[in-house]
Amino acid sequence: MPNGANSVHKQLRTELENYIKSQYFGKSPILLSALNNHIDDEGLLYQRPFIESSPAYVTVQNGIETASLENWMKEYFLQLAKAGIGVFPSPFAHQILALEAATKGENLFVSTGTGSGKTECFMWPLLAKMAAEARNSKESWAKRGIRTIIMYPMNALVSDQVSRLRRMIGDPDNKFIKIFRNTCGTGVRRPQFGMYTGRTPYPGAQPSTEQDRKLERTLARMSFPQSDSEKEFFNRLLKEGKIPAKADMNQFLQGLHESKHIPSDDDAELITRFEMQQFCPDILITNYSFPKNVVSTYIPDAYGKILYEVDRGLDVAIGEYAPGRAIVVDKQTYQIGGFYYPGSERRHGQSLTPARAYTEDPNYVKPVISCPECGWFGLMEEKTKRCPFCGNSDLKITREMMRPWGFAPRNAESIPDVQLSEEYTAVQQPLYSTLPEAEEMKLAPGCKNIRIASRTNQRIIMLNKGSDDKGFMVCKDCGAAMPGDDVSVLNDINRPYKSKYARSKCRHSNCFNVNLGYDFITDMLVLEFTIDDRIIDVRRNDNPWLNRAAQSLAEALRLVASKKLDVEFTELVTGYRLRTGSEASYVDIYLYDSLSSGAGYAVSVADAIAELLTDMKELLSSCNCGSACSKCLKHYRNQYVHGMLDRFAALQLLKWGVDGINASPIKPETQIKMIMPLANILKQSGCEINSDGEIVATGRRNTKKVVVYPAMWVEPQATGTIYVSDAYIKYAKPYAVQKILDSVQ
Repeated sequence: MPNGANSVHKQLRTELENYIKSQYFGKSPILLSALNNHIDDEGLLYQRPFIESSPAYVTVQNGIETASLENWMKEYFLQLAKAGIGVFPSPFAHQILALEAATKGENLFVSTGTGSGKTECFMWPLLAKMAAEARNSKESWAKRGIRTIIMYPMNALVSDQVSRLRRMIGDPDNKFIKIFRNTCGTGVRRPQFGMYTGRTPYPGAQPSTEQDRKLERTLARMSFPQSDSEKEFFNRLLKEGKIPAKADMNQFLQGLHESKHIPSDDDAELITRFEMQQFCPDILITNYSFPKNVVSTYIPDAYGKILYEVDRGLDVAIGEYAPGRAIVVDKQTYQIGGFYYPGSERRHGQSLTPARAYTEDPNYVKPVISCPECGWFGLMEEKTKRCPFCGNSDLKITREMMRPWGFAPRNAESIPDVQLSEEYTAVQQPLYSTLPEAEEMKLAPGCKNIRIASRTNQRIIMLNKGSDDKGFMVCKDCGAAMPGDDVSVLNDINRPYKSKYARSKCRHSNCFNVNLGYDFITDMLVLEFTIDDRIIDVRRNDNPWLNRAAQSLAEALRLVASKKLDVEFTELVTGYRLRTGSEASYVDIYLYDSLSSGAGYAVSVADAIAELLTDMKELLSSCNCGSACSKCLKHYRNQYVHGMLDRFAALQLLKWGVDGINASPIKPETQIKMIMPLANILKQSGCEINSDGEIVATGRRNTKKVVVYPAMWVEPQATGTIYVSDAYIKYAKPYAVQKILDSVQ
């Protein structure tokens, strides 16, 4: 592209005009002539360029020489600058100020614009600190340990920093280590760095031979090019800092072959997490999702002093720490029995009613409305007048949602295990109540029944509705709480805190029934599967297929999206929503950022949706398990839905969305294999099963043909035939048995 503002502007105009002429070609000569005459008119496609002049950052000529540093350190940085490995002889003034302040032991906070060299403001002090320790405290430097943690919020920034360190500390010509040892002593240990993120090879408590061999092959292919084109590519990667900084890659590969993760003393970089766990790098580069929506469980001693504070994300805590659940802390068992925040009982006049400040706060307790026709819900604060799903205007107020401010043990004390009667409750699917506008939904590339929308600032609601959808009874005064919708569940429950000013038992006369939950805003990707009710069974209660397919496909989306983005899968949350419209039914598979307000992950994969759908198909079809396992869909974050995961059901839904293909009929021999395990049970009830090419059930009154069909189908109907869903045979055998008996007895 040419230099100069006007030249750049003209070039951009020309490229835009050429694009429009090629993409939107008209066949009429008159229209083409009019287009050519007016497309360059000012104000039609563009305005005149506006030029903003930004002041240049102040540089200091020969700044290293004039810096207020010890002579040996000044010479150290001058040598680094001369070698051209990350230090400049005439840097910006703020870079010199940062280096001078850091070497004097001052704390730094640097805020400047893009391209102003902020990285050098901490990288140069880092180099100075390591050199000072290696030169002046040799015994200390000889000990391995993490001396610096460089932390970024995204893997991409971490990778960029690793590339910089490879070019600087791990430069392939060994310029840095020669200067470092010339400054600090010929025998000093080499500084080492390592990246510890989700990309670090590889998870597990112990090295895996299979993964070791896979990493060995990858690094060998990367580090030892054969052809001229491979060598050219390798040199470019080396120059960009994309090749691991190992002193002897062959030696490292030999160690991997033997599943030994032991770095050489001359390695600048530690690659695997097993290396770093045994031999700490001096510089650790990592990422961190800063705490968001975090809540604690407070464990007191006999006098009410808090001994332990156990943190958890709210999305997990409203299930694992909900009233009625049990936790073990320091070998003591506690049953959660209320809500409490330390110090709330010490506020003036609140020793008996510390919970009231929260239960009367609209930020903690929010009214919820729902549509009785289709099940839509939303927060009352959004002032929705008509159901956005079905148009019903008769919306009802439902149970309020309460955000926990802190959990506490029942009666503020531990209990013997023999007295524990734990009540399990679970967090349901993440919920969202908005509906994308029609113009937002675009047909996914190459798909017949999938539309896609990437949306920012979407409200997500997480709920725990308690046992049997009864919610939780909460005392508005003291915070005591247990599952249920009747105040009697609090009869034997005391205050969840101890205070010398509240020795009497709370009467719980001011209680209300709520769901636990919270809402937050984030970015979201929605895949809308349009379902033809005439051929696909969309019943939610009588057919387990749809829920299993949707849940499994949602989990597959999370896993392939996190791999595509190169982030931990915990950075993404997924779910599904079933809804019925005026013309069809829909399954919404959605993905959103776990980071409150959004990190941009979910919406950033929208452009790669075709690739994601292919990856999802590969993930679901490549495994050899019976329904789902840890190699395909199961992981520790989705334990509560392990029983619902079914990769085959997910594949059926995916094929419908992409190609519009319904599930294929089940082969007769497969039907026989599926039905025969039920034969003995049916025989005991007076029903004989025979299979000679087809399945026949003979009872006291009738003889009928039995056909096992895919649960995805709307149930077929035919005289003299019993149709049994394969999902019933797999997951609900008593229903399958009863259906056959009811038809022939």
